[in-house]
Amino acid sequence: MGFGWASNVTDRLARIGFILAVFGVPTAVIVLKHQPAWLIALAGTIAAFGIWGEGAYRAWAVQFYRAANAATAGRYRDPTAYANHMRDLQQFAHAAQDTILQKNRNGVDIELIAPIRLTDATREMLDGHAPALFRDLQEWNAVTEHDGRDYYALQVALDTEQERLGLPPSSDFKGALYQVTVGENTPTDMEWFVNQGNLTARGARNVSFQIAPLPSRHGEVNAFIQTIWYSITHISEVPEVAVYLKRTNTRKRLRPELQSALGRLELTHDFDSECPLCPARQSLVPSARAS
Repeated sequence: MGFGWASNVTDRLARIGFILAVFGVPTAVIVLKHQPAWLIALAGTIAAFGIWGEGAYRAWAVQFYRAANAATAGRYRDPTAYANHMRDLQQFAHAAQDTILQKNRNGVDIELIAPIRLTDATREMLDGHAPALFRDLQEWNAVTEHDGRDYYALQVALDTEQERLGLPPSSDFKGALYQVTVGENTPTDMEWFVNQGNLTARGARNVSFQIAPLPSRHGEVNAFIQTIWYSITHISEVPEVAVYLKRTNTRKRLRPELQSALGRLELTHDFDSECPLCPARQSLVPSARAS
């Protein structure tokens, strides 16, 4: 308190001294040497500009340091605490990558379908530092947590479709439908032929599917083949199949995006943004003292 008062008094004395030096000394010289009045006016003008300039500089300096303080406040964090905070995010990113993709003993990538565990703390950190990644993770979890039920519903739907067509239980048509559903093959890419009186389709990996015996009546053969063809080309319109495909396509879209974003997060060591769990922030520039 006392130091601040003394500093104020000294500052004001310095200003008075500056005014006297700028205005008084030239004026005294002019008067003592009996110079013309216009020189006195010129000296006064120069002094006035000098006083104005000095005051303007002080006003600018106060605003400048206040702005600098506002701009740099919070740039400094405790290095150890912030490093620990970043390490938490990096460890999460590493574990999350292992949840969606792993390598087997032969070094082959295996795509996994499982939700990524998000604790409340992780949610707060991601929402603050990587909001786009956080939204993708939430979407990923929403589609993967239903994977078991979706797969079961798909199998039931394929069984139902085979029964609807009146095919025998021994028919392999469900297998052909499944290959088409999951995108391993398309009906037009399959090889269709008759083998010992049975309509047969050869699909991916050279797997053959024995559909059913052809009707004995020649006039019913075309209708039977058209029924099979319509079923396999429109299987995606079955509601349970449509849901399964929608979520599968969402996973296919999200997987590379998540791998890329999580890889970058694992190598990130600083953020411009902040989250509720960031270490306490401190100011680099002290508050400017109003003059």
